[in-house]
Amino acid sequence: NTWITEQIITYPKAAELADAVGVAPYFGCDLTMESGRVALMSTDDIFSTCTTFLGDNLTSYFEQQVAMAKQHNLKVITYEAGQHLVQHSAFTGGGTEEISEKFIAVNRDPRIEQLYDTYINHYAQIGAFEDYPMFHFTFISKYTRYGSWGLLESLFSNPQQAPKWRAIQKFMNTRAGKVFVQRGCTDPNAVNYDEEAEKNDHSCRYPKKPIPKAGGKIETKRLKLDFFQGSLTEEAEISYEEKSFSHEKSIGTGFKFGPPGLKFDIPINVCLDVSEASDTELAKNLTIYYTSDDETWELAQDSAYNRADKEVCGKISHFSTAAVFNEEDAPETDTNTDPDPTGNSDPNGGNGDDDDTKKLTSESASSMFSFSGLVVMMMMM
Repeated sequence: NTWITEQIITYPKAAELADAVGVAPYFGCDLTMESGRVALMSTDDIFSTCTTFLGDNLTSYFEQQVAMAKQHNLKVITYEAGQHLVQHSAFTGGGTEEISEKFIAVNRDPRIEQLYDTYINHYAQIGAFEDYPMFHFTFISKYTRYGSWGLLESLFSNPQQAPKWRAIQKFMNTRAGKVFVQRGCTDPNAVNYDEEAEKNDHSCRYPKKPIPKAGGKIETKRLKLDFFQGSLTEEAEISYEEKSFSHEKSIGTGFKFGPPGLKFDIPINVCLDVSEASDTELAKNLTIYYTSDDETWELAQDSAYNRADKEVCGKISHFSTAAVFNEEDAPETDTNTDPDPTGNSDPNGGNGDDDDTKKLTSESASSMFSFSGLVVMMMMM
């Protein structure tokens, strides 16, 4: 329930170190602990109760979990799911065969296919599969008083006669019908624009643009570059492409610029879009960081959040990779390039002022759970 989720998320550093909240939204239709009630019900009654339950309760439960996770910049993953029609008392030696047989009959009844259709599509409509897959428990298992978990009852079951299997297969095959959110480049000006994409995946690439010594501008849906007169010593072919940082807690879309290492006599202005950031993220102090030649991060000059345009702007002195971070998750900066004001080098590098260095601790740079390699699909255990 959401109370338990809140206790976990608000435990010190838990939200900071995690990538996602794991939930297991089984549906038991509020019948698993109601033996006396179920004893008086027919199979038709059970289906009627489950239909009402799925319409009134389950979606609301999941939406509450998603809302709570988003408050802490976390996603939600369904690590187990499916029907849960089993007597709880059976696990402690209680329960009756009559009720067990009713629940098994429901799992074999063709009408459970419609329950599964309703169940899965409810989740799809509220974006449950945008980031991570749903894991159904389980693929094959015998139906007993301890549960009817399998999509199939044995390796030799005919899948076409297994209603839960049919529902799952039907859903998986609707990917082309956009039950899943289609990801890709959503900027029409990019060379790899995907007109069917509904959500940007930070993959947009753009044609190179020549910028003269006199200066010029580059602008996309998520980027603005201003080159001032004197920034370049000669005309340059500028390349730029979106970049995501699964290993860093960046906000919005990052960018990789070229030619790599190109230096500017006068720093150029860069603005990165954060319009898709959550209210929690926008409430924090947002700044731009960009990488140096040795891949360490440095803070962009005059970096600040422009609330009106929902972008973060700052000045950079060379080309590399840039992204937006908040102060709490700012990457470790390079402290070896700034000399001591007296001309004496600090033996530890930098100017000796630790307060000026924003660091990403090893705890926040890594995470308890790494889901970055997951793809959006229906998995069956």
